[in-house]
Amino acid sequence: MVARVRDSGYVGVDLFFVLSGWLIAGQIFRAMRRNGRIDVAQFWLRRWLRTLPAYYAVASWLALMAIRNSTPVLPFSILLFAQNYTA
Repeated sequence: MVARVRDSGYVGVDLFFVLSGWLIAGQIFRAMRRNGRIDVAQFWLRRWLRTLPAYYAVASWLALMAIRNSTPVLPFSILLFAQNYTA
C-alpha cells in the first residue's frame, strides 16, 4: 500500500497543474466576457494580492521558528523572491 501511494505521487502534481490552469483560465475568460479584453496589469495585481498574504504568512512563521530554534534567520532574498538566484 505504501509503495502504491509513493509511486503515484505525480498525480498530485498533475492535479495541481490542471486545477491551476482551469482556475486561471476561468479568470481570464470571465474578464474577456466582461470587458472584451484582458487587462494584464489588473490580472497580475489580483494574482499577487491573492498569493502574497499566504506567502508572507509562511515566511513569517518560518522566521519565527528559526528565531525560536536559534538557527539562522531566513535570508532577505526570500522577501524579494530572489532565493533561486542567491542559492
